[in-house]
Amino acid sequence: MCLCLSARILSDIILDHNAGGESLVSLKSLLNRFKSSQNAGALGLGMCPDGFSVARFTPGAEGPTLKQCDFLLNMDGAPPVAELKNRVHDYKLQGADCHVCLPVSEYNLLLVEAPKVPEEELREAIRWKVKDLLPYPLEEAAIDVFPLPPESSRGRNMVYAVAMPEAEVLRIKAMLDEVGLKLASLGIMELALRNLTEQIVEDERGICLVYLKQNRGLLVLLKGSSVFLSRQFDVNYNAGLFDELPEDQLILELQRSLDYYERQMGQAPPGKILFCGENVSGDKITETLQGAFRSEVAVLDVSPLTGAEVFESSLLNLALPAIGAAMTQGGNS
Repeated sequence: MCLCLSARILSDIILDHNAGGESLVSLKSLLNRFKSSQNAGALGLGMCPDGFSVARFTPGAEGPTLKQCDFLLNMDGAPPVAELKNRVHDYKLQGADCHVCLPVSEYNLLLVEAPKVPEEELREAIRWKVKDLLPYPLEEAAIDVFPLPPESSRGRNMVYAVAMPEAEVLRIKAMLDEVGLKLASLGIMELALRNLTEQIVEDERGICLVYLKQNRGLLVLLKGSSVFLSRQFDVNYNAGLFDELPEDQLILELQRSLDYYERQMGQAPPGKILFCGENVSGDKITETLQGAFRSEVAVLDVSPLTGAEVFESSLLNLALPAIGAAMTQGGNS
């Protein structure tokens, strides 16, 4: 089955290899499944090199509430599968749908010009377009696409292609089967972060989100529900509690991205530049960082989420991928 997906529903995909085929389940059907399932709520799992983050929202009178938020560290260098299985048991989540956010190291995000083909043929055409850009054979790849907003492409029909090894999809599904969860969707960091900011940040001019982990940064430019630009970069940040942000390096990376966003994509500067990630806190945002840009510069504040106040801010920062993934399902609608 071929489907050209919008940015809003890309992270609501399940790659289901029943009978050797690949089916795509839309957001609407996931919402229907949620309404008729057990009261597990919306469950997100964020995968990263250090372990798993887990977040669960439950329905409430005032809207979805963040009920669980955990970070499970790798054990002896191996993913904490046994610990995840224990949490599934403790929270009585056996059989619950799980929305997974992939680490950036597990997928390729490629910006390409879409061939002039009918929409139903686009996905297959993009497969051949990115063939030589992948570090593995095309026949081993699971690929999907989502478009850039027309106003960002200066008349060209540009799309993002998301690719990952199909074997990795099957490995994740098998792991979730082992711990008692069902793979409901596979999402990418850019869209998990988009899901999150849509709920708690308002700015008509858009948002530049800078997500930092040890030695790595991810910069995402968002406007409304659309991802305009995504860039990864190396950064001299050890991500410790008392480690300062490398302001000179971050300013340079931001200036490069914002210059491209404004000059090449024809966009106005974003209204906010928000930092988040491992041990990123407000006291690390210096006057130098704030004064380097016309936009407001601050940390991403997740406290507006109902239930977030009971969790430490450092834990919430670690769990951002899981929180954003949990918002995929519509438990937050």
